[in-house]
Amino acid sequence: MNYGFLYFSFLTISYYVVFEQLRAAVLEYWPSTPAIAATGLAGASARVFTATLVAPLELVRTNLQAHGSQIAGATVGYNGAMDVVHRVYKTNGVRGLFSGLWPTLLRDVPFSFVYWSLYEHIRSMAHESNLLRKSGSATFGINFVAGAIAGMTASIVTTPFDVVKTHMQIRATIAKSEVLLTISTGSITDVLLD
Repeated sequence: MNYGFLYFSFLTISYYVVFEQLRAAVLEYWPSTPAIAATGLAGASARVFTATLVAPLELVRTNLQAHGSQIAGATVGYNGAMDVVHRVYKTNGVRGLFSGLWPTLLRDVPFSFVYWSLYEHIRSMAHESNLLRKSGSATFGINFVAGAIAGMTASIVTTPFDVVKTHMQIRATIAKSEVLLTISTGSITDVLLD
């Protein structure tokens, strides 16, 4: 079975199970909470849990995708997922396996909050409009448009954090001597970006 398929299946299942449980709990224990706020809060909280849970898998995936690329003047190649884990652990310890978690959270938590809140808001507006009163139910088109608008808006806000996260994860596998070599031979821009 494909590593990517397993990774994304685990990520998706974990996220939606936690999301649905949290949304139901918020609405049950705080019934006066607007559905939009409950949905946004559940999405953001589920993302914290899931991102932390899969951070080491994300680090491995990112580094395997970067296999053979030039990083800081050194070619990094891997002999599979365990080689990535071994190199990261050897260089940075257990903490290194969670490299990039904070930028991931800075990207994913606001993304989920914005996405789910906006998605729910657009769907609520559609339900209240004459558009859905005529058809009697939410349509594929309304859900599609709500998801597209919410996704584009959330992506615009959070894309810079994805770049930072990927950079940090790839850097986690580079030996400290290579980092020092980069700093001593690189430009001030390279040092500031690190």
